[in-house]
Amino acid sequence: MGAYSVLEIPECSKLNKFLCHPPAILSAMKELTPKQVLAVRCPTCGAPPGVRCELGTGRYRTEPHRGRETVSMEN
Repeated sequence: MGAYSVLEIPECSKLNKFLCHPPAILSAMKELTPKQVLAVRCPTCGAPPGVRCELGTGRYRTEPHRGRETVSMEN
């Protein structure tokens, strides 16, 4: 299967907008450094800038939430 664009995903709504990025945005997300991603507050778990994202159990996530990567790319 190939890559999907926003138009090919039938359920692309505001709730799952982070899953519906065009390929150009996804490639830009890969270029962010961990320091750049951690420079913004996470919209998903509320982790402040400089602090890693948390799981529901209170432990740190191995990767930041996708929404945090998106917000850091916009800033």
